[in-house]
Amino acid sequence: MQKCLIISFDFPKSEYPKTSYAIACILAKFSKKNIADIEHCQYNLKPYVFGTPKNEIEKKIGDNFKENYVPKLNDYSFIALSAYAWSENLVNFIIEMIRPNFRGKIILGGYEITALSKEKLEIIYPNVDFYVKDYVEKSLELIFKNETTDKIIDIKPDVKDFVSPYLSGILPLNTKKIHWESKRGCIFHCDFCEWGKATNNMIRISDRRIDQEIELFKQNNIQEINVLDATFLICKDDITTLKKLLSIPSCKINLQMHFSPIKNEIGSEFLDICQKHKDRISLEFGLQTIHETEMKILNRKNNLEQVKSVMKELKERDIIYEISIIFGIPSQTVETFKKTIEFIEENGCKKFCAFPLRLPQNSKMAEQRKELKIKEIQDKSFSLNFVNESYSFSNSDWETMYQIADDYAKVPLCGDPIEAMKPVIDKIARIYIYGGLHSRFREYRNENTCRNNNNVSIFWRL
Repeated sequence: MQKCLIISFDFPKSEYPKTSYAIACILAKFSKKNIADIEHCQYNLKPYVFGTPKNEIEKKIGDNFKENYVPKLNDYSFIALSAYAWSENLVNFIIEMIRPNFRGKIILGGYEITALSKEKLEIIYPNVDFYVKDYVEKSLELIFKNETTDKIIDIKPDVKDFVSPYLSGILPLNTKKIHWESKRGCIFHCDFCEWGKATNNMIRISDRRIDQEIELFKQNNIQEINVLDATFLICKDDITTLKKLLSIPSCKINLQMHFSPIKNEIGSEFLDICQKHKDRISLEFGLQTIHETEMKILNRKNNLEQVKSVMKELKERDIIYEISIIFGIPSQTVETFKKTIEFIEENGCKKFCAFPLRLPQNSKMAEQRKELKIKEIQDKSFSLNFVNESYSFSNSDWETMYQIADDYAKVPLCGDPIEAMKPVIDKIARIYIYGGLHSRFREYRNENTCRNNNNVSIFWRL
């Protein structure tokens, strides 16, 4: 049987399975098909998040790859690489290493591939045989079966193409926390997200698979499920799914939310469930900004009256939730950023999470760099660029916005003074990779949270 090597560059989370959910879905798809024998090579990038220079990371990964894979390169018919924003240089580094001697086909997939045009793909990632956009399961099957000659493949899959990594045994349930999905795709088209901009379809996982997975989670005493759906609540089917998830004893459920579906009967029923199980359900609402011009830039419209109404009800029901916002938006200023945070506090939310803006390469903002006077800085360790200047704010303003969010993220009189003195550029990628600056408003902080252990100060992080 032909063999395929899949290479990924990941930041595995502690207490979760080591293999990423996305890669596990691919492995599950072909685990019982007599099409290709897939081997996964995972490079853990977590050890390098504290400022390791790119060339050192490339050398360490390159030395490992030369030792373990270069001698047997042509045992594989295909080598597939997972391309994300942070791994562009590493993907090209591996391609350059294998291309002269590898006789098989090189495949690229991932968010970055989905986001880029054909012209940009061939410039940024040359010497590749197949670029796979969107969900990869069906496209890989066509490649393995030699049923396509298209260099760029953008096949819309069916739900039957999605195989459970849990039911197939690819992801062993030997951790207390897991990632899981009830649907793929997104109904929104926000300009700060590659995926929403690139896909127009949403596919629901079958009820039968969901029921079987949940039964398996019960048997294995899973204690926390991080639901990967871009927006969990869209229709009544999602309330049914939530009820099923809550049948898992003592299991915590983390959901990504949008304010707009919280209305009418669906919204009331959803909030009733959240109130009843508020010790088990964690909600994160994407607000991003409260300002009309910034919403327009991001293509993320919020009805602020509805947002206020939902926040009021969440407060009255004593449901704990978090709101995510963005800093570095063209048209944003230090004052408008402050006002967004003030809005969150004034309407009763106890927690917020601030993310630096990174431009998807398929975004309108990227197309309008010159008009918006956008400048970007690149991280020292990974190929991540962040907007640090635009026509409405300077680099100094951007650093001030970071500092405002960071100050909320610390307990007063606590924090690592050495870390605090580092330039923002030395910290920003790490914050982005690990999910933003998570902050509480001071009146909601536990005074005993900051403990000095052996004279080591502890950052406030949720």
